[in-house]
Amino acid sequence: MRHTPNLTTHIDYTDLEILDTQIIGYGFTYALTRKYSISVQHDIDLKAQNTRKLTVELERKLPRWRFIVLASHDGIDNDTTFGFVLIPEGMGGGARSNPLLNRVVDRESTRLNS
Repeated sequence: MRHTPNLTTHIDYTDLEILDTQIIGYGFTYALTRKYSISVQHDIDLKAQNTRKLTVELERKLPRWRFIVLASHDGIDNDTTFGFVLIPEGMGGGARSNPLLNRVVDRESTRLNS
């Protein structure tokens, strides 16, 4: 949901029958400047009543490219990930809508922006 020209938020619910759990995720993206934006995604495992994943991404728009630095922590598996992604122009939207980037940050399910 776009609240202002600089701020969008989302919330989603995922029922993972194979793992017998439900995950609720929420987050926001804020455009700091024309070239920089920050995104935060928090996923909570309702069955374990714990943070499943917390991801922070900083995006820099370059001519014909997008450069993303990300950090993610999985509270259930106690796994921390850091990464860099370079996406050519024309590959789609942000992290929530780009299947290539979703695989890089190991998303459990497809995110739906509201």
